[in-house]
Amino acid sequence: SGTYDYIQKYHGTRDEDLLAARVMHPFFSPSKINNCHNDILLPFSDALIEGITTPTQSKKERQKEREDRFNNAKSHERIKAGIWRGTLTGFNALNNRNHRLLMVKHCSSYNLAHAHDTSPKLKYDVGITRLQEGEDKDITKDYMGDNIDMKNWHKDFEVVLDIDGNSYSRRISFLCGQNIVYARGGLFDDVILRQFEDNKNYIKFQAHAYEQLDKTLEELTLADMDSLVENKIDLCQRLFGRDMMKEYIRMSVLVYANM
Repeated sequence: SGTYDYIQKYHGTRDEDLLAARVMHPFFSPSKINNCHNDILLPFSDALIEGITTPTQSKKERQKEREDRFNNAKSHERIKAGIWRGTLTGFNALNNRNHRLLMVKHCSSYNLAHAHDTSPKLKYDVGITRLQEGEDKDITKDYMGDNIDMKNWHKDFEVVLDIDGNSYSRRISFLCGQNIVYARGGLFDDVILRQFEDNKNYIKFQAHAYEQLDKTLEELTLADMDSLVENKIDLCQRLFGRDMMKEYIRMSVLVYANM
């Protein structure tokens, strides 16, 4: 068809050339190439990288790390630390309606409210790593954070917070094999995400319902974390294999072609 010929001529074209051509048809892409408007994001393309979802530690090593981290946290009055780093993705940041910004503000307020607790149960380490076009420095200046390599999060934190931006977050494929509890605030649905079960292999929380998230994390025991992490790793090894991801992408293209 004419549409196919139009698309085909851009095969192998660099992203910057596509932008200059002001192409107005959708592209399947592992990254956002045109201000998030013209491409259909393949959500878990990172999993196609060989070994990215494979745990780097044995089950015994993970167990010992969790025990040491938990016991060390208690001795230093720092029990169950949750981490989030990322951008605001530009969505409604100026109107104070950005769910990521609201989460960061809530976690910061929680830390202040419990700063003088004699036996704190939870501490958040959250921060915006960079601003994007249109985001106001005055709104975010108190919530910026240093960039911590995601590969090292499991060394110092018990829980990772993951929340969708203006599209669904793809971090889960990278965090799958890590020795850390996965808590997700999802706004978007996906067939792979439906395989996860709340309180079995991850913690599900609702955007804007952060008080409930506080309570859930405060009540986590070491046994809870052991179960959540190992169940997550077992599930991810089945879901995010290279062959499974190739089939997932094939089905995504077929579904779109028949829309």
